[in-house]
Amino acid sequence: MERNAGIPAGPPPGPSRADGSVDLLAFADWVSSDQKVRGTAEPEEERTYVAFILDHEEYGLPVGSVREVLRVGELTRVPQAPPHIRGVTNVRGSILPVVEIRTRIGLDPLDPGPAARVVVLEVG
Repeated sequence: MERNAGIPAGPPPGPSRADGSVDLLAFADWVSSDQKVRGTAEPEEERTYVAFILDHEEYGLPVGSVREVLRVGELTRVPQAPPHIRGVTNVRGSILPVVEIRTRIGLDPLDPGPAARVVVLEVG
Protein backbone atom coordinates (compact mmCIF):
# COMPACT_ATOMS: atom_id res chain seq x y z
CA MET A 1 0.00 0.00 0.00
CA GLU A 2 1.35 3.43 -0.92
CA ARG A 3 1.79 6.09 1.78
CA ASN A 4 -0.46 9.14 1.54
CA ALA A 5 1.27 12.51 1.58
CA GLY A 6 -0.97 13.68 4.44
CA ILE A 7 -0.03 10.82 6.77
CA PRO A 8 3.25 11.16 8.66
CA ALA A 9 6.03 8.85 7.61
CA GLY A 10 9.43 8.25 9.12
CA PRO A 11 10.39 8.19 12.77
CA PRO A 12 7.92 8.94 15.55
CA PRO A 13 7.50 12.51 16.77
CA GLY A 14 10.40 13.88 18.76
CA PRO A 15 10.32 16.42 21.56
CA SER A 16 7.30 18.65 21.15
CA ARG A 17 6.81 20.39 24.50
CA ALA A 18 8.60 23.53 25.68
CA ASP A 19 10.60 21.46 28.18
CA GLY A 20 11.81 19.13 25.41
CA SER A 21 9.62 16.20 26.45
CA VAL A 22 7.62 14.20 23.94
CA ASP A 23 3.83 14.35 23.80
CA LEU A 24 2.45 10.82 24.35
CA LEU A 25 -0.77 11.69 22.53
CA ALA A 26 1.19 12.79 19.45
CA PHE A 27 3.14 9.52 19.61
CA ALA A 28 -0.08 7.49 19.87
CA ASP A 29 -1.55 9.40 16.91
CA TRP A 30 1.59 8.69 14.89
CA VAL A 31 1.40 4.95 15.69
CA SER A 32 -2.30 4.93 14.77
CA SER A 33 -1.61 6.76 11.47
CA ASP A 34 1.10 4.25 10.59
CA GLN A 35 -1.34 1.38 11.22
CA LYS A 36 -3.85 3.02 8.85
CA VAL A 37 -1.21 3.33 6.11
CA ARG A 38 -0.36 -0.35 6.42
CA GLY A 39 -4.04 -1.23 6.29
CA THR A 40 -4.01 -2.82 9.74
CA ALA A 41 -5.99 -0.21 11.66
CA GLU A 42 -9.39 -1.15 12.97
CA PRO A 43 -12.40 0.87 11.83
CA GLU A 44 -12.79 4.23 13.58
CA GLU A 45 -15.79 3.09 15.63
CA GLU A 46 -14.02 -0.04 16.92
CA ARG A 47 -10.78 1.34 18.36
CA THR A 48 -9.31 -0.66 21.21
CA TYR A 49 -6.46 0.49 23.41
CA VAL A 50 -4.04 -1.02 25.89
CA ALA A 51 -4.29 1.33 28.87
CA PHE A 52 -1.58 2.07 31.42
CA ILE A 53 -1.05 4.50 34.29
CA LEU A 54 1.94 6.82 34.28
CA ASP A 55 2.40 9.37 37.06
CA HIS A 56 -1.28 9.12 38.07
CA GLU A 57 -2.55 9.67 34.50
CA GLU A 58 -4.08 7.07 32.21
CA TYR A 59 -2.71 6.63 28.69
CA GLY A 60 -3.53 4.22 25.90
CA LEU A 61 -1.75 2.67 22.94
CA PRO A 62 -3.63 1.23 19.94
CA VAL A 63 -3.93 -2.50 20.61
CA GLY A 64 -2.84 -3.24 17.02
CA SER A 65 0.57 -1.74 17.82
CA VAL A 66 1.11 -3.74 21.02
CA ARG A 67 2.88 -7.02 20.40
CA GLU A 68 2.95 -8.09 24.05
CA VAL A 69 3.25 -6.94 27.65
CA LEU A 70 6.07 -8.49 29.72
CA ARG A 71 7.47 -8.34 33.22
CA VAL A 72 10.65 -6.28 33.43
CA GLY A 73 13.49 -8.74 32.90
CA GLU A 74 17.25 -8.46 32.85
CA LEU A 75 18.47 -5.31 31.13
CA THR A 76 21.90 -4.80 29.60
CA ARG A 77 23.04 -1.18 29.75
CA VAL A 78 24.14 0.47 26.51
CA PRO A 79 27.19 2.75 26.88
CA GLN A 80 26.59 6.39 25.91
CA ALA A 81 22.86 5.79 25.30
CA PRO A 82 20.47 8.67 25.98
CA PRO A 83 18.99 8.70 29.51
CA HIS A 84 15.61 7.37 28.34
CA ILE A 85 17.22 4.19 26.95
CA ARG A 86 17.33 1.90 30.00
CA GLY A 87 19.17 -0.77 28.03
CA VAL A 88 18.37 -3.74 25.83
CA THR A 89 16.70 -7.03 26.62
CA ASN A 90 16.39 -10.39 24.92
CA VAL A 91 12.82 -11.38 24.06
CA ARG A 92 12.82 -14.89 22.57
CA GLY A 93 16.02 -14.29 20.63
CA SER A 94 15.29 -10.70 19.57
CA ILE A 95 17.35 -7.94 21.17
CA LEU A 96 15.02 -5.02 21.87
CA PRO A 97 15.73 -1.53 23.24
CA VAL A 98 13.91 -0.66 26.45
CA VAL A 99 12.77 2.96 26.54
CA GLU A 100 11.76 4.43 29.88
CA ILE A 101 8.83 6.56 28.81
CA ARG A 102 8.88 8.54 32.08
CA THR A 103 12.32 9.98 31.28
CA ARG A 104 11.44 10.39 27.59
CA ILE A 105 8.52 12.68 28.43
CA GLY A 106 10.38 14.66 31.08
CA LEU A 107 9.35 12.90 34.31
CA ASP A 108 11.78 11.69 36.96
CA PRO A 109 12.92 8.08 36.48
CA LEU A 110 11.79 5.36 38.88
CA ASP A 111 13.29 1.98 39.61
CA PRO A 112 10.91 -0.68 38.29
CA GLY A 113 8.94 -2.35 41.08
CA PRO A 114 7.21 -5.74 41.05
CA ALA A 115 4.19 -4.31 39.19
CA ALA A 116 6.30 -2.73 36.40
CA ARG A 117 5.83 -4.01 32.87
CA VAL A 118 7.47 -3.57 29.48
CA VAL A 119 5.13 -2.92 26.54
CA VAL A 120 6.59 -4.31 23.31
CA LEU A 121 5.38 -2.21 20.37
CA GLU A 122 5.36 -3.05 16.68
CA VAL A 123 6.18 0.27 14.99
CA GLY A 124 7.01 0.89 11.36
